[in-house]
Amino acid sequence: MRPSKTQVFLEMAMVLATRACCMRRQVACILVDAQGKVVSTGYNGRPQAMGNCVPSDNCEVHCEGVHAEVNALVQATRPVYTAYITHAPCWHCIKTLVNTGIREVYFVDGSTLETKTAQFCVDAGIKLTGWSL
Repeated sequence: MRPSKTQVFLEMAMVLATRACCMRRQVACILVDAQGKVVSTGYNGRPQAMGNCVPSDNCEVHCEGVHAEVNALVQATRPVYTAYITHAPCWHCIKTLVNTGIREVYFVDGSTLETKTAQFCVDAGIKLTGWSL
């Protein structure tokens, strides 16, 4: 049986997430245009000029990582319609995604979705969907 585009893009994101150097969580995002073509990809980690993450007792408090969604948006070369993310987007990332004009966000089920993030999507008219792989 042929997998859906959502299934394919989320599985691609899961593979891409293995490139993340974050010691706490590996996250990836694939941004797609209205025709279903990949616009850009990103995964979480420290800014380019800073090298990879290193284990630290302060990682939770002083995280220098850039979120996958932001890394993908920085590289986007044309308008995006849908985001496929390995984890539920955080409050800050969903605001940034909505500001681009995005219409749909899919994430892998099982990650924690903040109530205010879900409500923000409802208020903004964004389709937010958890997906089981």
